[in-house]
Amino acid sequence: MKAPFFFLLVFIISCTPDKQQPTETPRLPKPSIETPQNPLAETLIRLVNEQRQKGCICGQVKMPPAPPLVWNDALSSTALKHSQEMEKEEHFSHDGKDGSNCGQRLTRDGYKWSAFGENIFFGSDNPEDAVHSWIKSPPHCKTLMKNIYTEFGVGKSGLYWTQIFGKPLDANEIN
Repeated sequence: MKAPFFFLLVFIISCTPDKQQPTETPRLPKPSIETPQNPLAETLIRLVNEQRQKGCICGQVKMPPAPPLVWNDALSSTALKHSQEMEKEEHFSHDGKDGSNCGQRLTRDGYKWSAFGENIFFGSDNPEDAVHSWIKSPPHCKTLMKNIYTEFGVGKSGLYWTQIFGKPLDANEIN
């Protein structure tokens, strides 16, 4: 398999729970869709939102607790396509083989975004391993903890995972 294993190098710095409790309980954003009846999606929603609720240290940066996210099938679909391409091409990268970035892929798939973020992972079938690795990698951890996002989706193909976070355009921002 030609997929590089450089992602293992970024897992040295850990993300530890923030000892300080939030003064206010984050409010659940209004869901854009209902939570899927999918065990993998339900596990990912739980793991991601548990971490966001605690806050953590991402590298040297303290990330405060963030509001919980809701699942979005459109983000999951775009993520799945990227994971499938990475598996098929044995190409582990945030960039697609056509040079596209996550925002370009979201736009191409019809998701109208005002903000997005992407995490990728390779090497395990286990959702706990994927989320743990994102939390241990400072740039991925920061993406997971950013409070601007309201929804996310994950696509997995083989051992390739793509996690996409989004904030849709406000109704007033859509042309």
